[in-house]
Amino acid sequence: PVYLTRACGHAAWANTKAFETAGITKDTPDPAGGEFLHKQDGSLLGVVTDQAQDPFNKAIPSYTKEQIQKIVLLAQQEFFSNGLTSVQDAGSPEEWVEAWQELYEKERLEGSLKFFKKGLRIGMYDNRLTARAYKISLDGSLGARSAWMLEDYEDQPGHKGNGKWTNDQLYSVLYEARRAGFQTWC
Repeated sequence: PVYLTRACGHAAWANTKAFETAGITKDTPDPAGGEFLHKQDGSLLGVVTDQAQDPFNKAIPSYTKEQIQKIVLLAQQEFFSNGLTSVQDAGSPEEWVEAWQELYEKERLEGSLKFFKKGLRIGMYDNRLTARAYKISLDGSLGARSAWMLEDYEDQPGHKGNGKWTNDQLYSVLYEARRAGFQTWC
């Protein structure tokens, strides 16, 4: 299976084997907030947007803690070689921040990163790791044709993009994040 995500993270290209592995057919309905794009004959185009990426992401084996730490250390080396000493990411999963924390404790990591999941964590490791932001993606991107628009896409009549949340879902997430004291980014 081949599954390649677009730089924006709002679209991906998948081959037939990837669709089979994810259990997606031409008859699979689009999930809320995403699309399995089709050709004019109804067959799958090989492009998926936003929430339609979930079945593919679930089919990909997770990195081990050791693999995550190796990736983080290689990224740190690249950042430093380009003069970057601080990096922020408001969308990383908990297993990544746990890997960062362990690397700090082993004195192998030196940057500043942000994360949300288990509560505010501010100024850890001599003020080098802070976790207090929560990123919320409300829609997609222009390049993926999934950004929420007021008018139809010029090359896709009848399509205005994809919102990812109902008003109730969005309110609930924002309320819980704010209640816990987190900054929210939309």
